[in-house]
Amino acid sequence: MAASAAAVAVVSVLLSITVTPPMHHTMYQTMGKNNLQLCDSPGLHLLPLPRPLSRAIHVKTALDVDKVSMIKVGAQDGTELTFEQIEIGNKPKAPSDIISLVDRYGEDWERTVLYDQVHYIMSTVCARMTSHEIAIEKFDTLDDLLREELQKIQRDWETSVEILSVRVYKPTLPRVLAEAYAAQAEQKAHYKVEIERNVKIKQENLNKMEKASGDYERAKAEHANQIQMNKAAHDNEMTMQREIAEMEANASKMRAEANQLLHTSEFLELKKYEAMLTNTKQIITGDAASALFAKIIGSD
Repeated sequence: MAASAAAVAVVSVLLSITVTPPMHHTMYQTMGKNNLQLCDSPGLHLLPLPRPLSRAIHVKTALDVDKVSMIKVGAQDGTELTFEQIEIGNKPKAPSDIISLVDRYGEDWERTVLYDQVHYIMSTVCARMTSHEIAIEKFDTLDDLLREELQKIQRDWETSVEILSVRVYKPTLPRVLAEAYAAQAEQKAHYKVEIERNVKIKQENLNKMEKASGDYERAKAEHANQIQMNKAAHDNEMTMQREIAEMEANASKMRAEANQLLHTSEFLELKKYEAMLTNTKQIITGDAASALFAKIIGSD
């Protein structure tokens, strides 16, 4: 029985001094009111004394996204707005920096160096803007403004906390103001749609004009090309006729020159006698030839 009680006591002590930091966390050990300057990496570790004489604080050293909720601010025009959530991406530069943060600001150091500062910065920034600027006109600048101010505070306070990202969600407006902005946004949307429609119509008309101009220039070019082709065909026809005429003239000239060479005086004399002979043959043919032949017979 005593052995069992002793075993239970030993197990209880071991459990009270055994700690296991989660992944991406650093364990910061404390003993009483004196802080031990010791940071342990993830894994199984033993506390120097059983709880509650000593305890372990687990602090995330990887990128952590802290969500700050329900930030109430007042605009320049007196309107009260509420940012339901703002996300802050941050991490200590080194695990050993956790010691200084916990020593200076306690275990809940994020409340002091991040959460409270987000409320302060947003109140200060929004107090210089109207509700319309906060919710619509300059809403897209709030992320950068808040990140820059948080980074400046971390540098001034030497917290060694890196502010890596900031995301500000749309604020909640009073119902009347929200309805007015919604109507205004709807009017802007309709106006934008109308502008886009006019731009589209203008572009379509411009495309039609460009197409008509292109068709005209193409028809003009085709007409000019047809005229040029017809002129070329006419020129070719005239050239052929001129060449034919020149060839015929040359042929006539050559025939004349040949006739001049052929019609010599002897040739003409020969042709004259041939013509006379032909005429003589014609005279003594028919009845005249019979009468002449009878006369010749009778004289004999």
